[in-house]
Amino acid sequence: GFFPCAYLGLLVLMRRDIIKVTGANILDGAIVVLVAASVLVTFGFDAILHASGEPVAWVATNVVYPVADVPVLGLAILGIVLLRTGNRGRWYLFALAALANVAGDMVALFPKGIGGSHFGFVLNSAAWPTSLFLISCAVWVARNPSAGPKENDASGFMIAAVASVLALLVLVVGTADPTSVVAVLFAVATLVASGARFGLALRRLNALTEQRHGELERAAAAE
Repeated sequence: GFFPCAYLGLLVLMRRDIIKVTGANILDGAIVVLVAASVLVTFGFDAILHASGEPVAWVATNVVYPVADVPVLGLAILGIVLLRTGNRGRWYLFALAALANVAGDMVALFPKGIGGSHFGFVLNSAAWPTSLFLISCAVWVARNPSAGPKENDASGFMIAAVASVLALLVLVVGTADPTSVVAVLFAVATLVASGARFGLALRRLNALTEQRHGELERAAAAE
């Protein structure tokens, strides 16, 4: 599908062109998908189900696509933010490709509404070819050879922290007003994945601290 190929492809390009990412960053994408699914099921699924007019199983299957598009679009936007002006052309195209997919997948959720209109049909039909065309164009855009990947000095706590807060909110809502078991399972999975991400971030932080202490000791010994 679009999500795994696009997400892993963007990670490879980001690691080569922008910043040195690690395996933990792949876990960040999984956390984003899990928490987005949890929040959507809790706060938006009933409204989508009512607006679409389709059976629960159909909506549950098709809502996966726009949810999975979120990390791809977010990663493309992150690439734009990290790059200097003038080196962003390729990543603008990636972001437009992801946005086209989001639009197409969202319209497809409402076949008896906007998805059933002429505009919705054209948008949904053009989404995949447009995104593939834009990705193909982005691949051919030459990158700046003097711009190498920077060291990844991010703590790794932000995504896991925000996701944990949202997952806890879902669980609180679930106790006050019984919500879907699926939403609760997504929230629990988010907390488990976030816990693993916190562990990786702490391990990396300890390694960086030890490395800096070693550098200071060597500098002191040299003096």
